[in-house]
Amino acid sequence: MTSWLGGTLNNIIGNTASQPVTETIQRIKQSTSVDERKNDLLELRQNTSTNHTEIGAHMGMLIDLLKTDRQDPENIRLILEILTQIMTRSDTRGDQPLPPDSEEMVNLDNFIAEGKGIGVVVALFEEKASGVRYDSMEFLRLLLSQRRGAVQQQVLQQGANGIPRFMELARDERDSIRNEALLFLLDLSTQSPEIQKILAFEGLFDEIFAIAHDQGYSEGSIIVIDCLRLCRVLLSGNPSNQNHFRETSCISRLYPFLNLQQTDEWVITDDKLQIILLTLQIIDTLLMGANPSTRSNQNEFFKCKMISALLPLALGQLNSLEIRRASLVSLGRIVSGHSDNCAAFASGSLSGGGNSVLRLLDVCLNAAHLSERNAATFLFKCYLLDNEEAQISLASTLTPPPEIDTLKNNSPGTQTLQALLNWEGVDPTDPIPYASWTASAILGYVFKDNAQCKDLALKIPLEIPRSGVAMVTLLTKTMRALTLASKLHTQQALYIQVSLLRMLVQWSENSSKMVEAVLSSQTNVSLLVEIVLGEGDSHSSHSSSNQHMAVQIQGLGCILLGQWWVSSCEDPSPESQYAGSCLQNILLQRIGYEGFSNKIELLKKSAEFIRAEQGNSELWNSEFLVFYDSDAAESIKSIADRILKYLKSPKAFKLKEQPSLIPNFAMMSPKKSAPMDREDPILQTYKDMTKQLERQVEILSQQKAEVERKLAEISSSSTPNSSEVQNLKDQVRNLEIRLAEKPAEGPNQEMINLSKAYEQLEKRYKEQEVQMMQLVAQQKTASSNQAESLQLENRVVSLQQENATLQSQVKESQAAVVQLETKLK
Repeated sequence: MTSWLGGTLNNIIGNTASQPVTETIQRIKQSTSVDERKNDLLELRQNTSTNHTEIGAHMGMLIDLLKTDRQDPENIRLILEILTQIMTRSDTRGDQPLPPDSEEMVNLDNFIAEGKGIGVVVALFEEKASGVRYDSMEFLRLLLSQRRGAVQQQVLQQGANGIPRFMELARDERDSIRNEALLFLLDLSTQSPEIQKILAFEGLFDEIFAIAHDQGYSEGSIIVIDCLRLCRVLLSGNPSNQNHFRETSCISRLYPFLNLQQTDEWVITDDKLQIILLTLQIIDTLLMGANPSTRSNQNEFFKCKMISALLPLALGQLNSLEIRRASLVSLGRIVSGHSDNCAAFASGSLSGGGNSVLRLLDVCLNAAHLSERNAATFLFKCYLLDNEEAQISLASTLTPPPEIDTLKNNSPGTQTLQALLNWEGVDPTDPIPYASWTASAILGYVFKDNAQCKDLALKIPLEIPRSGVAMVTLLTKTMRALTLASKLHTQQALYIQVSLLRMLVQWSENSSKMVEAVLSSQTNVSLLVEIVLGEGDSHSSHSSSNQHMAVQIQGLGCILLGQWWVSSCEDPSPESQYAGSCLQNILLQRIGYEGFSNKIELLKKSAEFIRAEQGNSELWNSEFLVFYDSDAAESIKSIADRILKYLKSPKAFKLKEQPSLIPNFAMMSPKKSAPMDREDPILQTYKDMTKQLERQVEILSQQKAEVERKLAEISSSSTPNSSEVQNLKDQVRNLEIRLAEKPAEGPNQEMINLSKAYEQLEKRYKEQEVQMMQLVAQQKTASSNQAESLQLENRVVSLQQENATLQSQVKESQAAVVQLETKLK
């Protein structure tokens, strides 16, 4: 009973509500004058809240009224308001999408499907009444928020009756219409290159800057912000508009938007903050991606001296992290690959007379926020790459700091060295040594595609040279730091290994001299093998963080070993060829081809590498620790592919036949020892062989002593006893007869000669022992490069041959003794 009564009441209420709407619509259709319809339209507007479907069913009638009642602004506004109400929901705000099956969405789609509706509304812009223009723009913005593509297509179909009319809105002297026109044009042009082009060539850029000028540029308000937002949309992804923007001298008109007042350094308003950030975004838009006009746009920025406007924002004392960070990135894009802009940046002056390059380095190494460090590093990268003069300038200052700490006045290279190598003094509670991490990245950019800088870094001594001690260079210090980091049990040590390996990869690329220098000490190869195999102490833990870092460390270690191997294989010198054979044994047998390639693949599949490959433009403007940028990722991937291809190729380096006198060091398992007491495998091999030769000398000496003992016995037995005189005389007589046929010299002379031969033999043994000791001493003090190893190997061969000769002589001497004994008997 209750449900029946409720249903009946609902039907009565629904019929009662819809009945006035139906009657009102019927009266509107039958009316013959504008004034008659006005009252009916007012009544219909009052009933729109609950009758969207009923009113929407008469969409054609409402569209026709927009044409017939154009002379009455009040009626037009009533119709637009009714249409707006039946296409919106009280629970949906702004440009939120409507539910697809809702009655409001159905009404909106029906209006667009009518075909003529958009054209009718566009025609209303010819009317001068502010209310009509304003409400028409509001209604079209509603349609654009839900069906942007369909509305833009119909607007384009209007031809000369469409977009040119919109330009009149931007030129309207009434602020309310002009300001709403900016928002309408912004919505209309978004994601439509065709509409963007038409608006640009209709002179919209000029209108935008005229409005901004009236508003005071950087001192303006929300109106200037809307102008810049519209300008950014017109330029984004549209090379045609960018060319037009440049050719109409609009780039120089961006300068006033970046002006600061003295008070802005401490407190900057929200509006000015947005104005400056939007201007920087427009600058980035003109220089980002594969834009064919980038070079031309950079030339325009140079002509208008945009760098002088950006330097105070990026490297000044402005109390806004957002502006400082965005300005650094924009500066980077302006100077990237452009020699004139790089020179302008390097010679730029800051308040107080500071040097821009030193100030930039200070931000890179010491900024409190990681995002600002990242942005500053991006600018330093753009400044250094393809700028040979800047690279050499920094590389030539890679000198040790003075005894008195004057860090702020030190050269860029000295500051970079201090940050790179003094990571042990960093707060141990901070897991990431940011300064050292950034310094290694900067040095990588110094080495990038610059053989002169790579060679120069190998020649500059970082410690006072001492007689008989190899010169300490950046390479020496780097390998020492890498050795220490591989032994420590801290998170800092993991990041240090990644940063140093990354720098060594960039240093080794296409640098045979660097590879030759690093291979001059087998300790470096042993260290890399330990790192690649995960035998170091620093990442032996099984925590997820350590395993994540181990992927980077071991992958970069494989890349580095592969670089050294390929470089050695392609160098025709015997020393490099021999080094290549040993490194190939490491890659294929000690590490294994599958393990080697898997570690590289894990590196390429890591989140850090993928993020860099994607070339995310926001990477340098974020709080992410940047492991690799897009250029580094591309370079590492190219090196890895080349190494793996080389391993698979039938033309790969073939092992040369080497004398199997020295056990192959590549097959030896590196032994763990104290952190600062690492033994060279080749040196240990020679030491073992020396001990073997010493044992052989000892055995031969014992044999010699035994022979001498027997000779002594023979000599003593040759003296006759008085009791045997007669018998001996008879025997001597017989022996004299038998020996008469022998050479003149008798047994005593033969024994004397044999004794002298043994004395010579002993002397040669002693000389050989001295030579072996000298050999070991040379191995400890001299740089054990591959050529010296081959010379040492030849010396060992020579000594072993002498040992064989001596053993043969001993055997001959023993045979002579036996013969002498036989003769005497």
